[in-house]
Amino acid sequence: MELDEMISTFGMSESDLTELVEYFNVYRMDYMPHGVSKEDLPVSVDNFGALLDEMGFSLTEAELLSLIDQLDPNKLGYIILSHFLMNGAKPLFDKCRITEETAKEVFNLMDQDRDKMVTLDDLKRTMKMFGEELPNNYVREMLKEVDIDGDDMICYGEFLFFTTGIVE
Repeated sequence: MELDEMISTFGMSESDLTELVEYFNVYRMDYMPHGVSKEDLPVSVDNFGALLDEMGFSLTEAELLSLIDQLDPNKLGYIILSHFLMNGAKPLFDKCRITEETAKEVFNLMDQDRDKMVTLDDLKRTMKMFGEELPNNYVREMLKEVDIDGDDMICYGEFLFFTTGIVE
């Protein structure tokens, strides 16, 4: 199925679908169960929780087990991308998506001097507030990931796009 068709069929954004395909590729099983092809991107149920964790979804053990039961009702031991897309991906993405209001609150928390920019020091201070004392090079990499225009600062528009996909 082509990306455009997947977008209209599953009602998800291109970036969400692209990210999902990339993660399923990374966690794809090396051994293909009978009747399953590499294009199906099968992920073992043992690795499915790690895939979701790495994507930033925080599910309780009970939520994860319930989702796995829903996606692998015959207990075959794997989940394929198309089945996940048809039976649980969109609600999971919708549930975990940050709202524009929440993004603004988080940005304002980081922008303590209210200059409408988050600098390396702002980001480092925020991480420290949450108990994370990280080396400058790590925080600099975090900043670069969000800093679209390359000015070594994060403006609200960049942060909004990074956290929600909304273009200001």
